[in-house]
Amino acid sequence: MRPAGGGGDYSTLSPRQRVGDTPNARHANFASGLRLPIDAYGTPTIMGGPVLSVTNLGLSGYAVRGEAPHGGVLGLGGDYAPYPPINTPAGVFGVGESVGAGGSSGSGSGVFGNTNSGFGGEFTVNGVNSGIARWAHTAGTGAGALIEIANTSSFADALTVRHASTQASIYAVHGVIENPSAGANSAAVRGENFSTSGAGIGVWGSQNGSGWGVYGVASGAGRGVFGSATGGNGAGVYGRGVNFAWAGYFDGNVHVQGTLSKSAGSFKIDHPLDPTNKYLSHSFVESPDMKNIYDGVVALDDDGRAVVTLPDYFQALNQDFRYQLTCIGGYAQVYIEHEVSNSSFSIAGGTPGLRVSWQLTGIRKDVYARENPVIVEQEKSGDERGRYLYPEGFGADPDEGIGRAASRN
Repeated sequence: MRPAGGGGDYSTLSPRQRVGDTPNARHANFASGLRLPIDAYGTPTIMGGPVLSVTNLGLSGYAVRGEAPHGGVLGLGGDYAPYPPINTPAGVFGVGESVGAGGSSGSGSGVFGNTNSGFGGEFTVNGVNSGIARWAHTAGTGAGALIEIANTSSFADALTVRHASTQASIYAVHGVIENPSAGANSAAVRGENFSTSGAGIGVWGSQNGSGWGVYGVASGAGRGVFGSATGGNGAGVYGRGVNFAWAGYFDGNVHVQGTLSKSAGSFKIDHPLDPTNKYLSHSFVESPDMKNIYDGVVALDDDGRAVVTLPDYFQALNQDFRYQLTCIGGYAQVYIEHEVSNSSFSIAGGTPGLRVSWQLTGIRKDVYARENPVIVEQEKSGDERGRYLYPEGFGADPDEGIGRAASRN
């Protein structure tokens, strides 16, 4: 303290005493105008022991307010490890009933964190409550959060999300579009890769068990999984099966709006004579033409003739007809009396009551078939040249297969 009248030297009070409540007991309006000694109240005992404690007992306002061109409050944190929950040096530390530390900005950053090697911002919910460690919200048209890595040589993840729960049906990442009136092509989760220098991936999913790397569900007339490709040799959906795994498995009806090409084809069913222990498979009938097959059995009338009636769409769909006739239970010189006309043809030359098996084929001539004919022989082009659909059959390495180079193991 200082003697009355302002003269003489200072003397230390013993024991020490707090400064009383007086107007502007501490006031400074210039840089470094107020400095309090670190040992003002001795050794800290509660959450680091404040050097200066300011309390506002009113219903509004601030306990401390700072204004400056670059920062309203500057905090320099030291080692407060012995005093939880402050277990790391903090420039500014906030504890609040609803908000621990809040920030507001007109166009910049409401809260800004910067570090050379640690965390730019760390958010923790202690205990077992249902709080949210980090919540980002915007009322404008901007993004709720932006996370980026500016170092072009970095191998780090821009965002890593971990979940330690052992419960079923949990999500490490959950994207939700809440508005039921959201526009077309809205995406709860969207991945984009703009790299053109390699086989990049927009969205990657993997699973170590017997589940799904990527799982999609749609209600109504939606699509569980949709893939689109615009490149000449691209694929909207590419599946690869190794070690006898299926490259694609469909449990239900499948429609192909386009040309289906394959190396082989068959049906596979439970064996009719031993359905629980065996399968039965038959190969498809192949042809270089888009060929349709029709057949049946007809009994000849008293004149040894018969008229075979075909579906009313037959001539609109087919052309270039081929006929086969086989007598059943006898022999006769049967022949095609009149070829297909008005969706029917007639057989003659037989005996009354003779049964005749007939087969008729036609080549498709509908609009789609005319505009998309089967090209029986064609040259390989682009990345397909020098590669195989079935490299193992030619003694080549499996990686020389078409499509293998663009896939990831």
